[in-house]
Amino acid sequence: MRQRFEVRAVALVIGALALVCPGAARADIVFNNFGPSFSYNTNAGLNVGIPFAGVDAASGSTFTPTQTYTLNSIVIALSAVDHSTNADALTVSLTTTTAGHPGNVLENFTVAPGTLGAFGPPLRTPLTLTSLLHPTLSAGTEYWVTVRDPAPTELDAWNANNTFDPSSEAFSSDGGQTWTVPSGNDPGAYEVNGALVATAAPEPGSLALVCGGTLTLLCGRWKRLLRKAGTK
Repeated sequence: MRQRFEVRAVALVIGALALVCPGAARADIVFNNFGPSFSYNTNAGLNVGIPFAGVDAASGSTFTPTQTYTLNSIVIALSAVDHSTNADALTVSLTTTTAGHPGNVLENFTVAPGTLGAFGPPLRTPLTLTSLLHPTLSAGTEYWVTVRDPAPTELDAWNANNTFDPSSEAFSSDGGQTWTVPSGNDPGAYEVNGALVATAAPEPGSLALVCGGTLTLLCGRWKRLLRKAGTK
């Protein structure tokens, strides 16, 4: 009976150690406006590139994290309109908000020529863009995802979402130098993924003291169990 009490005590100590010592970050969906199974509108989209002479179209959509994350990836539905695939490289950007429109760039992603499928049905697997910089996405702060063609020779599209996302959408006719917000269009279909950042971590000195004391207690319990086992 006493030995079982000691085992329960050790289990409690291990549980306490797990609570006070930091663990690995968890991957989460920060924002998503895709339908089921990453569905989106295959027949409507936001212009990217040159829809007609003298216009260099770029588009953007907003999201606001409810918790603080570091960026892992952006999943986005893009299509080629003029050809069966894109001849131009496209730039997808994560930006801050400045005066209600896309602001400073936190990270750029390049979509290489020949990556996209043709606009229209069938539904295709969206493109996943993996973050290398892992910028912080702060809770309650508005961010933009934008798509532009740095050297436009064709028209491409950011497919619209099909979930009635009410987020603000921006349009630029000069490649993202100036923006019209809101544009009146449906936001593009995309998902933002990140690693959740702990919001109430103990101070380093307190954490070391708690973890160190807990380990000492655990070792003492374990030695007593070994001594008792050796006498039986």
